[in-house]
Amino acid sequence: MAYEALISYIQSIVRSNFNEEITGQNMQDVLLTMVSELGKGEFVGVATTGTNPGVPSGSRVYITSQAGYYQHFSLFVEEREMALLIWGNGVWFKETIIVFPEPYSDDRKYRHTQNTPESTWNVTHNFGKIPSVTITDSSGNEVEGEVTHIDLNSLTIVFSASFAGYADLN
Repeated sequence: MAYEALISYIQSIVRSNFNEEITGQNMQDVLLTMVSELGKGEFVGVATTGTNPGVPSGSRVYITSQAGYYQHFSLFVEEREMALLIWGNGVWFKETIIVFPEPYSDDRKYRHTQNTPESTWNVTHNFGKIPSVTITDSSGNEVEGEVTHIDLNSLTIVFSASFAGYADLN
């Protein structure tokens, strides 16, 4: 398949989403970068730390995401990195395509500290979900308030009186 046709195909099937996750515009950008780089040399395949490419007679390209030292390339690939290993001008060099973000736990935790006594607390947690909420006053007593989830990243807590304390979210 010609590179222009491959680029067109990738653009037609990988759609953006509102979260811009790896399945959206980011994935399309990664694939297009790969196609552009692969067009500079013959794509040989997927490399592992044990791959021995020998001494190529022309431009060659491998892709990899396995972390570790590639002894036959004299290159190191980091954790969560996707890279191209490219032979050019008599040496192997690495071109990083993307570094994937650290994985996160779905059970994230956040403590909102309310130092100034207020009857309404505005909390921004950025979890992307509706968390559970436990409220504690400044004396260490667990209290209840009316929790309203504004969206998946923020909420308000309304109390009958003003007080200071903290809200634990997860």
